[in-house]
Amino acid sequence: MNPAEIEQVMLSGDKIIEYWDNQPATIDGVLGGYQEIDEVDVQTSCEMLEMARGHISSFKSALDCGAGIGRITNSVLKGRFENIDLLEQSTVQITEAKRRLKKVVRTFVQTRLQDFTFKTTYDCIWMQWFLMYVNDQDLLEFLVKARNLGLRKLSNRRTGCIFIKENVSTSLPIYSDEDYSRTRTNEQFLSIFRQAGFIV
Repeated sequence: MNPAEIEQVMLSGDKIIEYWDNQPATIDGVLGGYQEIDEVDVQTSCEMLEMARGHISSFKSALDCGAGIGRITNSVLKGRFENIDLLEQSTVQITEAKRRLKKVVRTFVQTRLQDFTFKTTYDCIWMQWFLMYVNDQDLLEFLVKARNLGLRKLSNRRTGCIFIKENVSTSLPIYSDEDYSRTRTNEQFLSIFRQAGFIV
């Protein structure tokens, strides 16, 4: 498929959901066969949260977006946040998340990121290794919605934080025929963040 065709697949999302419904609902499966990176990834994610401790509104609630089987919820957010909501579009992946984390997660939401509606505010919105399946406009609109409706704001000017961990391309965007993804460049991400009203 050429880049234009992959962008079209990203708009509908059906083939992406089908792809993830056919991947193993395991740590190795959600990491694309690279289970060995799990430990160091979890460690750096925990360090990110600690670095934000002086800025984040509190540690009451978190939203784990594109969560798969809940790897981040289980290894990073659990024990740090009082309430965790989990967002995932794949039936296979969220079913396993429910099996693993039914006593940990407050609410499981099965929908695409762009179709999610904020019903509460969060101290932490975690987005990792799935934005390559979301087109620019949908990502921009979600970030604006999250900034305006999804982040907790305190009187001491502390607010909720959005944590994003994604692969980036060093030159041009990288398209994949296998999973219908697009790896953005760092500049593309920064442009979207600025358009959404964030200081970067």
